[in-house]
Amino acid sequence: MAKPNHHAPRAAWPSIPSLPLWSLAVPLLAVLTLAWSWGRPLGLALGILLTAALFAAVVAAIHHAEVVAHRVGEPYGTLVLAVAVTIIEVALIVALMLAGGKGANALARDTVFARNLSARSRRNHRHEAENVKFVLLFFEGLGRKSQ
Repeated sequence: MAKPNHHAPRAAWPSIPSLPLWSLAVPLLAVLTLAWSWGRPLGLALGILLTAALFAAVVAAIHHAEVVAHRVGEPYGTLVLAVAVTIIEVALIVALMLAGGKGANALARDTVFARNLSARSRRNHRHEAENVKFVLLFFEGLGRKSQ
């Protein structure tokens, strides 16, 4: 005869089949990294750490958007992914503008301009010259010191 189990079952992490543990832990670690670094002088090592945390959080956000997109199906899934990427891009541009400096407005304008060129060249696959023009404009912008 088997002995009855009088122990209560242990609480476990919620089992979500489409979301691996890393995709839940990475945004939390990124926020903790940001909170830890707040107010500290930004050196090379801290800059690299914060950049890595930002990239990891963006990858996790895109993974979550892909999971939602697969669950809702077409055509709404495509819209979910497009909105998620747009929100991330806008957040990065706003962060650049809030960082200040003399060229913050020009940097935001150039970022939006480059994004529009990139989107336009993806829509017109038959116009290979658009891609060449985008690359040339990018390097021309790098060569200019002032607008």
